[in-house]
Amino acid sequence: MLSNKNNLYFEKTINFLFCLFPISLIVGSLILNLNLFLLLAVSFLYLYNNKYSFTFSYTNIFLITFFIFIILTSLLNIESNNYKNSIKAILLLRFLFLYLIIETLLKKNKLDLKNFFLISLVCTVFVSSDVIFQYTFGFDVFGYLPWDGMIAGPFEHEAVAGTFLQKFSLFSIFGFILFFNNKNHSKKILLLIILLILFGAFFASNRISTVVLIASFFLLIAIYRNLRPTILLSLVIFATFSAILINNDDVLKKKYQHLYKRFFLKSEIVQKDLSTITNSEINSKKKVVLSNSLHYRIYLTAIESWKNKPILGQGHKSFRTKCNNVISKNVNFHCSTHPHNYHLQVLHDYGLIGYLLISLFIFSILFKIYKKLSEKKSIKTNYNIYFIPIIISLLMEIWPIKSTGDLFTTWNGATVWMVVSLSAILGANLKKENFNHFFKKNNLIFTYTSIMLSALIIKRVYLHITFYSWWDKIF
Repeated sequence: MLSNKNNLYFEKTINFLFCLFPISLIVGSLILNLNLFLLLAVSFLYLYNNKYSFTFSYTNIFLITFFIFIILTSLLNIESNNYKNSIKAILLLRFLFLYLIIETLLKKNKLDLKNFFLISLVCTVFVSSDVIFQYTFGFDVFGYLPWDGMIAGPFEHEAVAGTFLQKFSLFSIFGFILFFNNKNHSKKILLLIILLILFGAFFASNRISTVVLIASFFLLIAIYRNLRPTILLSLVIFATFSAILINNDDVLKKKYQHLYKRFFLKSEIVQKDLSTITNSEINSKKKVVLSNSLHYRIYLTAIESWKNKPILGQGHKSFRTKCNNVISKNVNFHCSTHPHNYHLQVLHDYGLIGYLLISLFIFSILFKIYKKLSEKKSIKTNYNIYFIPIIISLLMEIWPIKSTGDLFTTWNGATVWMVVSLSAILGANLKKENFNHFFKKNNLIFTYTSIMLSALIIKRVYLHITFYSWWDKIF
């Protein structure tokens, strides 16, 4: 057993790294991997020294079996698939360990969710402001220009700003409630924060993230009545101004109106220049045409490729190579690096067995959610404020009819599995006095904001010196 002093040091380190997670997503994959590795390593050492053990419930057994099966099916397909993908399949165990560690720390009341929510608030406000700044002035606060027409803000050429805002928006809102709800004008400030997040996602190059973000707000309205007036007002204001912006900005019009026209026009109309199509022509020939969607064509390809090995799947990250074998069969088929849907990705790479295992894991969590909601006495205010944003975020992640990133890449995979890991709050016995004792609020905000800005400045200078100088010398 560690001494009390050493225990406190380890707990502070774990919570420091835990709260650093949203910032590491902004800075980049290298820092994210480093942060995740340190969090797992320090947590393992802490759990071992305190003789804390993982819980092997049915939920955890389903998840453990799923990750073991990923490795197994990748090894079975090692000859037809790239052998490097089998190594990557083994490295996916980091997401399994993340879940088990987060679950254990939550049950022992060693994770400071309150401060995590506050840092999420700092990060979403920063990213939203930077995206809006880039849209308005043509460059962000670090001098990054839009990349290939994409508004990416501090993410430079990665179009994930909208995804980041969608995934951390609810944590941010409840972070504000936890720290600032008793202040004067708190409702007005919260309204501005919600609008900032909405417009940040709107201007970013992730249309589906905007849709999912709005859907999560509607779900929040249905569950948490205290926020209904503020969120409804923010959505009305957002809808009004976004409609005006779409009508007056050709880029936004092309991005959002073009999506509508592609889905609801007959295929012969879509072949025309969409800007020349009249409203009367649209109304007379409305029809849902799924084949006009690139994602739908990728989904068809994934299903067709899955049929070759429906039980065991084709192996980890196999879609990018296997899709070439089927695209010649149908003009509607299309290749990509991954199926752009979590459900189809699991089905294609790990077959019906893998899909069944992960489904049992998810359904066991959903059953726990149902039980928790049924036990009205257990849903108290101090628990609700952590339970609600985590559960809504989880539901948005597993929603089957949306396009997604890769479930197991560093950036997207880390965000998804962090949300899944936080769902372990269902088994936690939260005690209010155990929260917010690692860092004071003002020190926390100053420390993490300084870390984030310093890291982004260093990244910008490094890219300018190494990449751009190298690029200029060659070209």
